Order: sequence, then C-alpha cells, then structure tokens
Amino acid sequence: GKYIFGSRAGTLYRYEISSFRLDDWTMPEQIVKSKAFNFSATRLYALMKNSKDDNSTISVYSIR
Repeated sequence: GKYIFGSRAGTLYRYEISSFRLDDWTMPEQIVKSKAFNFSATRLYALMKNSKDDNSTISVYSIR
C-alpha cells in the first residue's frame, strides 16, 4: 500500500510513503474505549462490546 497507519494515546496517524505526509486525527471516545480496532486506507473498524449483553458489534468509520 501507499500508507502506514499507527495509533498512540487516542490519536490515529497515517503516513503517506510517497510524499512523506503525516496526517493525524483524534479518535472519538467510543473508538478509544473499543476492545480492538483495525484500519485500511479509507476505513476504521472498531470491535465494540455491547453494554446490554456479552455480544460484540463492529462499527465502521470513514477516514478522510
């Protein structure tokens, strides 16, 4: 791919290899509190624990 992604202390980072551009976004509280998350070039997927039962759901967010 053309990006490298990372996260640290509630911030999501995207580094574009070809231009050396670094973008950063403050993650919403619900993502910070998620059980796990993964991302692609355009989407962030967060595994959320359902508060009503022991099931989990996946929330999908756009990265712009």
